[in-house]
Amino acid sequence: MRSQRQLHGFHRVDRSANQSSANHCAGHRGWIKHYAARVAPRPAECRASCCAFSGNGAVVPPLGQPAGQAKGRYASSSKGIFSLKPFPAWLKLKLLNYPLRPLIQALSFLEEALLHQFLGDHTHMMRPPKVLRPFGYPSQFNTPRNPRHVRMETRKWLPLHKIWKPFEVALLTPALDADLIATFNRIPLGPRPFVITFESHLPRLFNYENSAAFRYFSRRLASRRCRAIVPISGFARKMFLNQHQGSPLYEALLAKLTNPIHPNIPVPKSRPRADRRQAKTLRCVFVGGHFIRKGGLSVLHAAKVAQQRGWPIEFHIVSNMTMGARNGVWTDPTNLDFAADLLAALDLPNVHHHGKIPNAALLELLSSADVSLLPTLSDTYGYSVIESFAMGVPVIGTACCALPEVIEDGYNGYLIDLPVTDMGIWDQLWAHDHDSPEYQRILRTTAEDVGMSILSRLEALVHDRGLLEALSDNAFQTAQDRFDASKRGPELEALYLNLLGAPSVA
Repeated sequence: MRSQRQLHGFHRVDRSANQSSANHCAGHRGWIKHYAARVAPRPAECRASCCAFSGNGAVVPPLGQPAGQAKGRYASSSKGIFSLKPFPAWLKLKLLNYPLRPLIQALSFLEEALLHQFLGDHTHMMRPPKVLRPFGYPSQFNTPRNPRHVRMETRKWLPLHKIWKPFEVALLTPALDADLIATFNRIPLGPRPFVITFESHLPRLFNYENSAAFRYFSRRLASRRCRAIVPISGFARKMFLNQHQGSPLYEALLAKLTNPIHPNIPVPKSRPRADRRQAKTLRCVFVGGHFIRKGGLSVLHAAKVAQQRGWPIEFHIVSNMTMGARNGVWTDPTNLDFAADLLAALDLPNVHHHGKIPNAALLELLSSADVSLLPTLSDTYGYSVIESFAMGVPVIGTACCALPEVIEDGYNGYLIDLPVTDMGIWDQLWAHDHDSPEYQRILRTTAEDVGMSILSRLEALVHDRGLLEALSDNAFQTAQDRFDASKRGPELEALYLNLLGAPSVA
């Protein structure tokens, strides 16, 4: 009896460590015959066991079998550079001898587009679907990090907003070779289907709500190209529905709107933060590029008072200190003189300013901390919260926007009261002209009040290290239960496959 791979017209190419690339190409000389055999429609039971060539010449496991657990003829990685495609492998391997990587990438892009053009829905029988995500920090949190059943590819996009500001909401990137685009905040242009994850408003065209651009991008969201609209929080979902209330597209948009899918992050098996019951100081970390918006003034006020009282608390500031309306920070006035004395607290001996640091260094700093601080005035989510939880560090944050969905007061951190609107936004944010003395007075007073509330929570933790350890355990448990990429990733993959109508996975 012929083997399954013979029935489907597959070669098995066993490439030993000392086998040359030229010899490897010989395994693909019959690619036309086998390519044609794979294009023909087959029964569902055959499609379920269908395999594809990987980049190193072996065979990729069927869709339902994880690549990491493959054995025998399926033992390989699905992340190879070349797969069975219209352009023969010998041509690509020959090009590797020359500095022509852009040409190779162009060939790969062209052949993917050709497959989509001529094979249509049969492409999923040949290989797992390709999902394209835009380059950027938020995409890491809102797409699968280690996909097993889809092929994720990160691609850069054109900054069209530098030509015209309303294009800030648009995503333009080569995508004809993709089955689906998984984007964050930016609405893709072009014919490919997409799923969009968002953090608050969508389209994010602030001050352009009555423009033709807003209406155009809203229609893009309501079109058949948009397969799903995914909020990252209940706050985001509520903001979106409020934004489109009364719109003729409301029902169409509501039909695409899913329940919240929170961001994901790799979570270690055990808590990285060490037990610090015997530590002499309480170590706090504040993370935020927009310093005033994220609550940096409250942290500095707490540090100033703690230094005056001689409390053993040290504050680590991770920020590039972006401030002021001129720098695009929507909570800040133009003139920052009102906060000059608070900003001078950066030079206190109990304050350590790290500037902007790489993410790996940030996680290392968090793993050595006791408490993470995010007393924000306006924040859609706050990724530093779940990064802190993943290190086993509890968070003290303000009760606004999406933070009450993440921080459970007294369990994995503390929530500081902040007067908010029905939508969860700080009620003073748009109540005054930001350059008025009244708003600057309110901003200063709020920073001091929130800073004192933070300090009262920290004082309790200084005297009760057992309480701190319990909060730390709970924070880590929250990360494992709600934000672990190994759990959230498969849910996102299942969503993508369902939107594409591809075979489901176990």
